[in-house]
Amino acid sequence: MAGCNHNAPVLEAEGLSKSYANVPILDGLSLSVARGERVALMGPSGSGKTSFLNLAGGIDTPDSGSLRFDGRELSEMSSGERAALRRTAVGTVFQFFHLLPTMTASENVEVPLRLLGVARAERRHRVRELLEETGVTHRADALPSEMSGGEMQRVALARALAPAPRLLLADEPTGNLDSVTGERILDLIESVCRRHGTALLMVTHNPDATRICHRVLHMLDGRITDAGEIAPARGGAEERA
Repeated sequence: MAGCNHNAPVLEAEGLSKSYANVPILDGLSLSVARGERVALMGPSGSGKTSFLNLAGGIDTPDSGSLRFDGRELSEMSSGERAALRRTAVGTVFQFFHLLPTMTASENVEVPLRLLGVARAERRHRVRELLEETGVTHRADALPSEMSGGEMQRVALARALAPAPRLLLADEPTGNLDSVTGERILDLIESVCRRHGTALLMVTHNPDATRICHRVLHMLDGRITDAGEIAPARGGAEERA
């Protein structure tokens, strides 16, 4: 990205505020995510977690405060520049997968590469690599309606990784999965983030999910209430994913 400061955190918020219909959602929020760092964001419903993810992904803009991606102020970007940021530098995984129902697994993963104008042969090679990395090569031609929840989330993760993002945003990525499948998805997220050096900001209500993260931030009423350090996320996820 032009003007990128390689010494800056990948994401940095200072004094961030946001209201909807005159209702404060974020109130002076400050946090940063280092390159390659995995951070969990926890808090009760309505505390502003998902609203912050929308700001971090360039979907929305703050009312006040500073939000920088790779040292660039998002509020100073045009809507086109923020859209380009979402396509090239930020990947998102959702609780309910958000796969396109009429497209196969391969076609869903290919969508962001099409938007970037990647040549057909390169797109297909990249899709094969991603489906293999996320363990769903055997579902390449399946529609979402033909997949299990775990398979859909693996495909959604492959799609999010397609443009090789520097930051992965995950909004309750295991919230719609059973506990065993959720554990496997967490191991996979940890594994691919480590291998690619991708930073992770994950919203979760599940304390067990924070095991893959380096830090846990707690939110209440639109602010970070504490940022307790936890032990560095354990290794070996590659072998278990």
